[in-house]
Amino acid sequence: MESLYGLKNTSWSKHHYISRRASSIFYELQSGGQFNCSPDYRTDRNNHNTMLLLLTIKGIGYLDYRNKHYKLTENTGFIIDCSEHQIYYSDEQNLWNMVWIHFNGCQSKAYVQEILHRMGPVFEDRDHSIRNMIFAVLSLFDSQDRNMDMLFSKHIVNIMSSIIMTGIREGYDTVKEDIIDEVISYIKMNLSKNIQLEDLCKFVGVSKSYLIRKFKNVTGYSPYEYILLQKLSEAKVLLIHSDKRIHEISLSVGFESVSHFIKYFKKIEGITPLKYRQIWS
Repeated sequence: MESLYGLKNTSWSKHHYISRRASSIFYELQSGGQFNCSPDYRTDRNNHNTMLLLLTIKGIGYLDYRNKHYKLTENTGFIIDCSEHQIYYSDEQNLWNMVWIHFNGCQSKAYVQEILHRMGPVFEDRDHSIRNMIFAVLSLFDSQDRNMDMLFSKHIVNIMSSIIMTGIREGYDTVKEDIIDEVISYIKMNLSKNIQLEDLCKFVGVSKSYLIRKFKNVTGYSPYEYILLQKLSEAKVLLIHSDKRIHEISLSVGFESVSHFIKYFKKIEGITPLKYRQIWS
C-alpha cells in the first residue's frame, strides 16, 4: 500500500523535541526515519532551516542541488543545507530505500558548508560505518536515556567527521574552488582597502554573477558580507591588542567612515567598539 506522499506503508519517521537549554549546547536532532519509496516519491523544497543527511540502503535515488545532478546508489548518500533549493526523488524502476536525519544547532551550518566546500554533497559509505551510526541515532528515538540529547549530538558530530575524513582520504581535500580560495586570500591581504566586487572579479577573471553565486555556495556569504565580517574580525583584534583610537582602527580596516564602522560593529556585536574594548581589554 502506498501513501499520499509517494511512500510505502513500511516507511516511518519520528520527530524529536529538544529543550531550549539543550539546543543552546548540543547539535540538535530534529527528525529521522526510513523511507521505502514508490515511483512517484519526490521532494522539492527551499528555505528550510535544517541540515539533511540521507543514505541509500537499496535502489536508486537522484539529487538536484546547486545546479548539479547526482545519482545515488546503494551505500551512497548526501548531506545538504536545506535552506538552499533541493530536489530529490526515486528512480521509477529501481525504487529507493533510504534512511535520513534532519539536524541543526551549534555549528551545523558551518560544518555542512565545509563538507560541501571540500567535496560536494555526495559521499560513499563503503565500510557501512556511516550507516551504523545513522541506525544508532534512529534507535535512540525509542530510548528513555536521560542523556539522549547528548548522545544525538555525539553521533551527529561523528557522522560529519567521518564524511569529511573519507573525503580527505580519497583526495577530495584538493579543493576544486581554487577561485574562491584566491578571492579569500585577496580579501585578507587587502582589508585596509575599500574592496569592491569589481576588484575581486578582475583579480580572478570571472563575471560578477558567477563570483557571487560561487562564493555564496562555498562560504555561505556574499562577497560583500564576507568582506565586512573579515574587517570586523580584524577590528576586534586591534581593539583588544592595540592602543589605536577608534577612528584609526576604522581606517586601518578600510571602512569608509568611522560612523559606518561604529554602526556596523554595533549591529553585529550588539555593543559599540569602545564598549567592546572596555569589556575585553
